[in-house]
Amino acid sequence: MEPPAKKKKFIRPSAIGTRKSARIGNKNKSMKEIFICGDVWLNIFSCLEPAELGLKIALLSGRFDALVDTHFKGRKWALGDLKLQQRSKENGIGMEIIKKLDDDHANSKHLPIPQQPLSANINGFKCIEINWFPSLKPAEALIGWHNIIAFLHRVRRLFEPDITLELDIYENKCWEMMTNEIWPLITANSISKMVLFSNKCLGELRTRISPTILRDCTNLRWVMAGLYNLFPGFPADDADGASDGQALAQWLHIPRGDGRPKVCDCRLSNVAGLEALKAAFLNATTSVGFLIVAELWGVSVVDVEPFELQNRRTRERLTLRHVNNCWLLDICMIQRSPIVRDEQQWTEWEREALEEDWNNVLKINLF
Repeated sequence: MEPPAKKKKFIRPSAIGTRKSARIGNKNKSMKEIFICGDVWLNIFSCLEPAELGLKIALLSGRFDALVDTHFKGRKWALGDLKLQQRSKENGIGMEIIKKLDDDHANSKHLPIPQQPLSANINGFKCIEINWFPSLKPAEALIGWHNIIAFLHRVRRLFEPDITLELDIYENKCWEMMTNEIWPLITANSISKMVLFSNKCLGELRTRISPTILRDCTNLRWVMAGLYNLFPGFPADDADGASDGQALAQWLHIPRGDGRPKVCDCRLSNVAGLEALKAAFLNATTSVGFLIVAELWGVSVVDVEPFELQNRRTRERLTLRHVNNCWLLDICMIQRSPIVRDEQQWTEWEREALEEDWNNVLKINLF
């Protein structure tokens, strides 16, 4: 006899499971209906690399393609790190641009001098370095110079915000061309930092442009003259006939309008210069803040001892301390500041004075 057939178990649908499945379905449907407005996407695009936008995002849909196009039309760009130099013989005469592609300058790209006006989307640069050698064949050198001036005219508006001007010029002819053709393209008030490489830079600027040139650059807040023996001289004076050191001291003792200290990077080659600075501080009747980063040159650390002086009339202190640095140089930091001050803020300003990572650097090298 066959065994009785087993009864099939009736499985009743779970109401809970049904509701859960419905919620998941509605959620997926809602996700498909979420719309992110274009302004949000445009803000996100500013955080992405141009290549990723053009080669990936723009290909997702027609809408993204249009958004990426809108982004590129409004995005601001910087020129990066450019060097203008004489072309090699195989590339013809005149100047060319070498664009540095990485921070360690291992990779670069050779480009022709652009002939078109500067795009309105370009709003700055990392560094523009001009290298010109008049010792080349006169005809070739003249063509190269015309290339340089034409290029500077095209990018002139980039010099309107604060720039760092670096000068390394030697020959009288080069100084004439610099002051007659390049200087008029630069607004004096746009220079925030000035780096003087050769031992006659400041003297040439004061002779050819104005004895008060440092003071005339009203936004100038940082001067580097540490590659030759220039230290603030006293009495401070920038009149015609005063020394370059006196002119440097005159500029240093004019307060900035924003309350921050000016910075002078220079060389201390004799203790007498330091003693004159101390005497000027003790006799002062008005206050001013500054930082002097001084490389010891011809004097030893033993000769320059740390100190702290106070002027009760101006409620200030003048201090000197030695600085540890990665360049293995003997450097001291001289500070003139209020006796009562924000220590954290002054520590930050001191750190900035030892750094040289700048943007908008215009280097003029004429040999």
